[in-house]
Amino acid sequence: MRVDGADKKDRLKASEYIAKANGAFVDKKELKGAIDGKIEFGFCDSNVVDN
Repeated sequence: MRVDGADKKDRLKASEYIAKANGAFVDKKELKGAIDGKIEFGFCDSNVVDN
C-alpha cells in the first residue's frame, strides 16, 4: 500500500484488504418472519424459592 511506484488501483485494493483484516467492514443481516410462540424473559436466582 505504501510503495511509491505501485498503481493507484493496487494501493487502493491493498488498503481494502488491510481494512477487512482489521474488521472495519460489518456484514448486515436482516431476518423477517413471524413467531408463533411466546417468548418470556426472566431472571433466575437460586436463593429465591417459588411457592
